[in-house]
Amino acid sequence: MGILLVFPLSSFAYSDTTTHPALTNEIVKFFNTNYPDLELDDKEKELVVQGSVDEDAFGRWMRHYYDPVYNRGITVGKKWQSSKEWSQDSKAQAGIIDSAFAGSLKSYYGHEGDYSWERAIYEYTWGDREYGLSALGHILHFIEDATVPPHTRNDIHLVYFDDVFHDRSPYEHWASKFNINNIDVISKLGNKKPIEFDTLDKYFDTVASYTNKNFFSKDTILSKEYSNPVIKFLGKEILSDEKQHMFGYSDESHIRLVRIKNQFKKKEGVSKKLYFIEDPDYLILADYWNILSKQAVLNGAGVVKLFFDEVEKESKTEVLKMKNRSWFKRIYDATVGKIFGISKGLCGSSVSYEDLQGAVVGSQKVAVVSKELTVKKEEPVIIEIESEKEIEVMEDIILVEDEKVKEPATTTEKTLMEIYESRLIPVDTPFFGGGGGGSNNTSDSTSEAVEVKAVVPTLSLTSTECQNTLSVSGCLVATTTLNFSWSSDSNDLDYYLLNQNGAISTTTATSTIITTSDNTAYTFLISVKDDSGNVSATSTQEIEVMTSPIVINEVAWAGTATSSSDEWVELYNKSNKDIDLSQWVFMAEDGVPYIPLSSTISAGGYYLIERSIDDNTISDIQADLAIPFSGVGSGSGLGDSGEHLSLVYVNQNATSTVDEVPLCNFSWCGGSSNSKYTMERYDTDVSGDTATNWGNSIGEFILNGSDAEGAAIKGTPKAKNSISYKIANGTTLSSDKTLTQEDSPYLIDRNGFSVNSGVNLTLEEGVVIKIVNPNTPSIVINGTLKTNGTSANPVVITAFADDEYGGDMNSDATATTPTSGSWKSITINSSSSGSSLTNTIIRHGGVWFDGIGVVKAMVIVDTANVDFQNVTIEHSKKHGLHLTSSASTITNSTFQNNNTDSDSAGLYVSEGSPTISNSTFKDNKYGMYAYYSPNLSASSNTFTNNSIEAVRISGAIGSFSGNTGSGNGTNAITIGNGSNITDTTNGTTTLNANALSYLVQNDARIIASTTLAFGEGVVIKGHNNEASSLGRIIVKDGGSVFKSGSSINDLIFTSIHDDSVGTAVDSDTTSSSAGDWYGIDVENGGTLNLNGFTLRYAGAVTTSSGNDKGGIKFDGGTATSTITNALFDNNYQFGIRLQNSTKLTVSDTTFKNHTEQKVAPATAVWLTDSSIELQDIIFESNDLDIHSFSASTVSCLNCGTPTTDPAGLLP
Repeated sequence: MGILLVFPLSSFAYSDTTTHPALTNEIVKFFNTNYPDLELDDKEKELVVQGSVDEDAFGRWMRHYYDPVYNRGITVGKKWQSSKEWSQDSKAQAGIIDSAFAGSLKSYYGHEGDYSWERAIYEYTWGDREYGLSALGHILHFIEDATVPPHTRNDIHLVYFDDVFHDRSPYEHWASKFNINNIDVISKLGNKKPIEFDTLDKYFDTVASYTNKNFFSKDTILSKEYSNPVIKFLGKEILSDEKQHMFGYSDESHIRLVRIKNQFKKKEGVSKKLYFIEDPDYLILADYWNILSKQAVLNGAGVVKLFFDEVEKESKTEVLKMKNRSWFKRIYDATVGKIFGISKGLCGSSVSYEDLQGAVVGSQKVAVVSKELTVKKEEPVIIEIESEKEIEVMEDIILVEDEKVKEPATTTEKTLMEIYESRLIPVDTPFFGGGGGGSNNTSDSTSEAVEVKAVVPTLSLTSTECQNTLSVSGCLVATTTLNFSWSSDSNDLDYYLLNQNGAISTTTATSTIITTSDNTAYTFLISVKDDSGNVSATSTQEIEVMTSPIVINEVAWAGTATSSSDEWVELYNKSNKDIDLSQWVFMAEDGVPYIPLSSTISAGGYYLIERSIDDNTISDIQADLAIPFSGVGSGSGLGDSGEHLSLVYVNQNATSTVDEVPLCNFSWCGGSSNSKYTMERYDTDVSGDTATNWGNSIGEFILNGSDAEGAAIKGTPKAKNSISYKIANGTTLSSDKTLTQEDSPYLIDRNGFSVNSGVNLTLEEGVVIKIVNPNTPSIVINGTLKTNGTSANPVVITAFADDEYGGDMNSDATATTPTSGSWKSITINSSSSGSSLTNTIIRHGGVWFDGIGVVKAMVIVDTANVDFQNVTIEHSKKHGLHLTSSASTITNSTFQNNNTDSDSAGLYVSEGSPTISNSTFKDNKYGMYAYYSPNLSASSNTFTNNSIEAVRISGAIGSFSGNTGSGNGTNAITIGNGSNITDTTNGTTTLNANALSYLVQNDARIIASTTLAFGEGVVIKGHNNEASSLGRIIVKDGGSVFKSGSSINDLIFTSIHDDSVGTAVDSDTTSSSAGDWYGIDVENGGTLNLNGFTLRYAGAVTTSSGNDKGGIKFDGGTATSTITNALFDNNYQFGIRLQNSTKLTVSDTTFKNHTEQKVAPATAVWLTDSSIELQDIIFESNDLDIHSFSASTVSCLNCGTPTTDPAGLLP
């Protein structure tokens, strides 16, 4: 049993009871502020506001959409008029109530329900000012709707039955909370002024385009229909539900565009991203409103200003005032004047023109309303003059949207011009008869008919070339010169209207000659208009222009492995039409062979000619023609030394050479008598007589067919040529080229491929390039490489055996599968400039060989700069991407499954200044490995399940911020590794906060003339002595450490085992303890100035002596170091150790829990031959608070009563 639901298709934008009046009120207020001379008073403002509310009346809301990308209204059920058109269409708005009289019997602006732009201007200037202001409110409603994303992105949404359909617009529903009392847009506009344009159209286009381009609607997130907005980067935020949520942001001011949720489908074993414009805290919708509401007010106030500008113009020009005269009145004026002149001339009437005007009576009725008009050929249209005083409109035509006027009954062709309809014009007339009239000079209801010609002219169109078409059906010509002629039976023609491939023009000529391009489709349309305004049906001629529609595509002149006499030739039909070959001949210049062809070659098809009588040269493919290769001379077959071959079209004994094969140095241009490789054509659109357009078939990888004994043919009969899969006919690209999805997949064979310097190679979306395994070929870019994939249709560069992309190119089903290292690398060299990769997947490469200077990676950028956006690099045998001295940019990219070799990294950086952001590193050995790259910038990246380390830095540290990670072998940013972590070129190296902790592994040295500084929230963990990796920070002579903070939590130095702060570095559950890591060693000449930090669990054993233990050890120095707002907690042996003339000032600091020792007692502050100034110090739970000897000096202000050795050390 079916259920029929009947309900209104409601599609309100902002709420008509809250948001619309609130925005309109803000618009008027902002207008009044900026244009005080035109200020609207409270009553006038209320009229405008009410008008914006009334526009959502029943039946109007479906015309509140405008999609600027496709210039359309909503397309649900049918194509509705856009708000841009509807707002300026008085007839359409009037038509809802009484369109039968729109602009005809009534005045043009005399209809209820018309709140159009012109009506608003007219009424305010000449009629009802209150109506005009109300209509202005209706217009502002449209501008406000243009700031609603679904209303600019063809996204219908149901207001009613939302509980059933869940289809309401989240943005509009959320925005409905704003009303006149709580809205405040103006205060956020600052010093901005209303935006001023000189037409209403510009407001619609500007506002709708801004909304469409920068904001999603519920059902158009990443829609294929719209290329914008673009999610530039990702980030995570913790919301009020105490959960972390992923957001996609625009590139302007971190505007939230979408919330992203990863959904794992357990059954399929895949993860899918879901996108929403809602979040628990409504942050996305708030971002949308904060921007779009401002656009509504800024542009809305400009529309009000434009309204008053137009009112001023109208008061001077009276254009709309004249337009408002009814159609009836204008036609009546002209017609009555004409009839009055006729009647007076024939009958000597004394009736005045004014008397005729006074005779018109306003009563009216509609007799017939028809939705279709059928005009029959040769049937005249009558304008009838009646004496009845009742006006009867016999047939008024109403065209509903998407309905079409019927073509004339005698033709089914579409016209280029509109046929005008007739109208009945009744007026009182004088008596037309023999003899005198009555004393009142009126008739007895007599009628006079005036015939207006409506005979549609006919038209004949001829194309000379199409009379000799090459195709079985339609028109296919082998010339770029086209001759058209036409004629009409009309003896009073006005002009011809031509549409020549989209170029429209008029002419009185009857022929034309056109030169067009080769390999194109050409359409010629023509109609004729006569002096009476009648227009013919349109005649159309479609022509496919192709000078070489059939080409010689492959020549097996050496035969096959079975026999050198088993020759064959392949033809290819480039056109979209089937071609009869009965007038075609394939021939050699010496007449042998000479082969008349037969049958038909299908559109886009192949035609195989075999030198045989049994069709067994190619045993598993049927030939189209099996024939001895004989001719007009002696012998047969193709000569091994070369032939000049031609394909000829014969028409009435006239021959035309359509294609030919040249000789190359008096020999064939390809093929091999030993290996039996065929000679293949590279490009069917390049002339056959171009020697460089021919070459050897690859002879492997891409094959088709078997010879008479079942061996593989070393060519591709009746299939795409093997060399046509290559990017260039050879190994080098020497001129710009664009690869397309249509011609994919492409092949890199064992010889590899390179792009010359200064040459551009562009890969459009959907392009797939496959690289074979033998010889492990590479791609070398010395010029420019640009890949233009999309998220839905990426560019892919992969292994030949990879059937996931580009299909089963090796035709072995699943017999072989790709593995890491199936091919070598893509190298972008220093001569390259402007290269960029967008939405691209690169996989299964990275094989390497030992050698001096060998870079081991699948993608190598060497001293060049490349822009990587949304690129996936995966399944490399070694590193995924290797950057050397590069300033490349990597955004929203993924490095995954690069884990075959023991030290494989998703990304390896060596020097340079690359920027890596919002990217994902997962399931590699190392997520990222950076070697001496102090200018590297890595932010907001995610590192997951990398088996060795998330990030390893060897040498100077770059800028890392906002990076997160989980599940990594070492879940940290590893620094030190026995290297200098600062760089003299930059001077200061700053460690910024990340969710990932920094891990000091082995020595991390701060060298002379450099400073290590810290941002807020940095956590640094020290490695224990496992695997001899004890973490130690060393401040060398002339080096310094600096931090300016205020809290002990601003910077934390702690143990690898301390999981209470930062991320857990490893899966070891060992608890933290004193001496887990070494700590900080300030050597003679180094300085440390830290304000706001915690240092704990340091003091690891490195020698048998206890003297080198402690959290921070100072060993001499001429400059005074300072420590402020610090906590020293649970360090081994000493909290601070000073020796050899160290000078140190410590204030607002706590020392506690120093109880573990190598040599008793454990001490908070230990010094020898040094000086220390202490102020506002807390000592707590230490074995000994201060131990001083060997001419050391200690001062302590507000330190409590510390325990000291010697006792009584402090006064």
